[in-house]
Amino acid sequence: DRVEKIMNQQIKEALALELTKATIADTDPLIINIKSADLWVNTFNESLKAIEAAVKESEPQMAKSVDLGRAY
Repeated sequence: DRVEKIMNQQIKEALALELTKATIADTDPLIINIKSADLWVNTFNESLKAIEAAVKESEPQMAKSVDLGRAY
């Protein structure tokens, strides 16, 4: 699929890492241990799922944009 080629796994993982950092930065360290490896792994996995869902949701629109770009 064209979108998968454009948005390869490394890019998805980099975006998920940035989303993970932002999510953990919003966490209250008095309530949750932000140094917990489990917190980071679980947050990263949730972030990666969110990125993949957003990519799937945008596939038709991105494919249309690629086709329009080739039309010129």
